[in-house]
This record gives sequence, structure tokens and C-alpha cells, in this order.
Amino acid sequence: MGREVFLACGLVSLVVAGGSVGRAQVASTASATPATLVAVIDIAKVFESHPTFKGNLESLQQQAQQTEGELETQRQQLNQRNRQLAELRVGSPQYLHLETDLARQMADLQVQARQKKKDLLQREALQYYSVYQEILTAIERIAQRHSIGLVLRYDSRSLNPEDPQSVMLGLQRGVILQRNLDITNLVIDDLRTNVAANSPDRAPRR
Repeated sequence: MGREVFLACGLVSLVVAGGSVGRAQVASTASATPATLVAVIDIAKVFESHPTFKGNLESLQQQAQQTEGELETQRQQLNQRNRQLAELRVGSPQYLHLETDLARQMADLQVQARQKKKDLLQREALQYYSVYQEILTAIERIAQRHSIGLVLRYDSRSLNPEDPQSVMLGLQRGVILQRNLDITNLVIDDLRTNVAANSPDRAPRR
């Protein structure tokens, strides 16, 4: 009886000691794990400050306006020919020929307008994609330089209580508060330096 109690006490002591050692190992492992450095960035602000993005986007907008002007000129020409159609006798050979020709040209113009719009949208999307890839590369450089393990997107703009859309978008923000974690300006400076270094207008070193 006494031996059994002795063995039971010893087993309990061993289990308790083992649990203490396990907790100590977990605590030691947790304390040895390095903390992940977190940063935030305002992507919209980086786009606005990109050295070439705004100029390229304005160039695309000018091309879109020029294309729309050309299409409008063709529409006016077709409208003028359509007025000529009203002067002809309905059902006459001239009327039928002009009517068929106008229908074909109007259909071709609609296809041309859709194709040019699609082309401009694709070029605009490619511009956004290209600059976004540059931004991601710059973020990676900054993160490696400062040992940052996680970068979150956030909006640095203040909420406008008089603008319902601004308020609703603000309520959906993923980052509510940050203190001294913003790397937006670091990324902007990195992009400017990198774009300037790779500019074809840069004078070669001697």
C-alpha cells in the first residue's frame, strides 16, 4: 500500500515536472521567434506621384479624344449622306444603292469605334499593370532593406463628413490606425531614383 502511494506520487511529480518543462520549452520557443515588422503604404498616392504614370495616362487620354474626334467626323459625313437619301425617290436604284452603302458604312463605323475603345482600354490597363509591377518591386527593395515582413495597403486621406462616399469608403478601411509605419514616401523616392537611373535621356557616364 505504501509502495503504491509512493509510486503514484512519483508518477504525478514526473508528469508535473514534464509539463513544466514542456511549457518552458514552448515559452522559450515563442520568445526566440522574431517579431514580424509591419509597414503600410498608400498605393493611390504612389500612383499619383509616379514619375511617368500621369504623363502616360494623359497621353492616352489625348489619343482617346483624338480618336473620338475622328469618329465624330465620320458620323457627320454619314449623316450628311443620309440627308441626301431623303432627296431621292424611295425605291429608286439610286436610293437603294445609297441606302445599302450607308448601312454598310454605319456598321463598319460602329465596329471601328468598339475596336478602338477596346484598344485604348487595354493600353490603359497595361499602363496601370506596368506601373503597379514597378511599385511592387520598389516595395520589395524597401522591405528587404528594412527587414519588413508584411506590408499592408491603407488610405492616408482624411474622411470628408460632407461626402457620403468618402465616409462609407473610410468605414471599410482595413487599417484603422498606424504610427510611424508608413513607407509610402520611401517607395516614391525609390521609384523616382530607379526611373531616373533607367531613363534613356540620362547622360552616359564617362
